[in-house]
Amino acid sequence: MNRKKTQFWQMVNEIATDSSSDISRQEREILAHANQNMEHGIDDIKVAEDLKYKLSEQFITQGRLSATLVPIQSELLRLYLGYGRRDNISL
Repeated sequence: MNRKKTQFWQMVNEIATDSSSDISRQEREILAHANQNMEHGIDDIKVAEDLKYKLSEQFITQGRLSATLVPIQSELLRLYLGYGRRDNISL
């Protein structure tokens, strides 16, 4: 895993464990689950794919993401774009 991805996962961990952040309980659980998977040695690409799916699902059901998670989602898509399903990427 490269330096930028390592920094990204450190940021996810910090937000998941920061009780003063403005994220919802469900969003915190999503980040905490991703963090646990990383700690258990699950491949970062698989964890990123799962995190993208869960954050997207959260956005669809709640209609929004907390302001703190918008940069997380953007960085996640930037770092891991192209992994996972290919049928939804137009070239």
